[in-house]
Amino acid sequence: MQRHAHGIVIFSVLVAGQSCNPWAMNNPDDPLRCIAPCNAGESCQQGVCQKNARCGDSKINTNEEECDGQAFGGASCLSKGFAEGSLSCDQECHIDTSSCVLSGQLVDSTPINIATAAQDESDFRFACGDGSCLTVWREQAASGVGGIFGLRLSSEGKKLDPSKIAIATSGPTKAWPMVTRNGNEYWIIWEEGEGGNLEIHSTRLADTGEILNQTAARLNVSPVLKTGTAEHACEKGHCLLAWMSEDNDKWNVYAARFEKETDQLSEPVVVASSVCEGTTCKNYVDVASTDENFLLVWATGTRNIQGARVSFEAALLDAEPLHISSSVGSQRFPRADCSTEACWVVWRDERRPNVDIYGARISAAGAVLDPNGVAISTVDAEQYSTDVACAEDGCLVTWINDLGQTQYHSSKYGARVTMAGDVVDKTAIEIQIYSPGSLENFGQAYSAYDGKHYWTLWQEYRASTGWDVLGARLAP
Repeated sequence: MQRHAHGIVIFSVLVAGQSCNPWAMNNPDDPLRCIAPCNAGESCQQGVCQKNARCGDSKINTNEEECDGQAFGGASCLSKGFAEGSLSCDQECHIDTSSCVLSGQLVDSTPINIATAAQDESDFRFACGDGSCLTVWREQAASGVGGIFGLRLSSEGKKLDPSKIAIATSGPTKAWPMVTRNGNEYWIIWEEGEGGNLEIHSTRLADTGEILNQTAARLNVSPVLKTGTAEHACEKGHCLLAWMSEDNDKWNVYAARFEKETDQLSEPVVVASSVCEGTTCKNYVDVASTDENFLLVWATGTRNIQGARVSFEAALLDAEPLHISSSVGSQRFPRADCSTEACWVVWRDERRPNVDIYGARISAAGAVLDPNGVAISTVDAEQYSTDVACAEDGCLVTWINDLGQTQYHSSKYGARVTMAGDVVDKTAIEIQIYSPGSLENFGQAYSAYDGKHYWTLWQEYRASTGWDVLGARLAP
């Protein structure tokens, strides 16, 4: 029993959530607003017994609490200056950013095992669209016949298929699969036959994993591919195949439009004539696309980098090749990728005693913005297997460093470049580093962008399983 200031005697039994003193609820200045203590762990708030604010009640109660459970008060990894990731809340209600990722950092601290069967997985490629990617590779069966398999990956780094997709496994041995994204499907090509007259076959795969044409089409490639590889790219429903072929010991660059309705090619256009002769040829051309046209790039017999643009209708736009790099020494194995308005071309460069990585930008209008290129990596090691993948405002360039020891002790690195021509990462990003006894060597390596992450995949030799395909994602 308590006597109120106005002389009224009140008998009160306190229950959690019940008013402590109804007479004082509307008078916050009343000194007897709470006339008796609330239960343990409670206090009288606005005339009502309430549980005391504490860390762990899933509410941010005081200035000392930055978070509580899943409550972060609007904070995120982005608001904390990171590129992506998820915040967590520690036991003292302080925000933990250890799972956030900065731009240029690996999203996957441990590489993703993509193809690690007992058989060697080789000759792989991959392509990405918005939110997913498809990896294709050649896998040799115990019989010695090589087939083409694939696997889809989500932007979150998850495998979308319970087991590998058998894309082409019957008939003659298949090699050098290639894949590009075309809207909501993938266009896959590969080679069949031996050197001298190689056949190019193709099929299409829906982004749901369904093979759209069960019988692969043999493409009417003419002149025939005699050695090397064919490359292809798609943009806005338009697809182009590019390759090199020999005519009287002189090699020309060709391109043809892929007609989806017939699964065949249009009449080829000669993109460049006599780019190399005889054994000086590396028989390699790459193709990429902006929002306006395709860009083809190749190395000449004099080891310079050239290119040319081709329209979506497969018409040649540059009567004379674009001279991308004619520096001293040898420039070889160019790779290209584009944003909507410009492209980056990267290559192995030997203007110094070591083998370096250089690159140059090409505008959609065909202007070479960095004549002879800019240095991307010039460390004292032989660098090879370079590739480039572009987002809208920049690209990721990747390569492999051979440490030059008695065995092939290699590591994989990368660096981001901007569409303004700057190298963001002066110190290269470490992607996968040589580890004695487990990681013995690298083979091919490629990169792509899925609309959220850069992906970089590589072929890795392990003592236990032979050649496997692994990968990792990077934040742009």
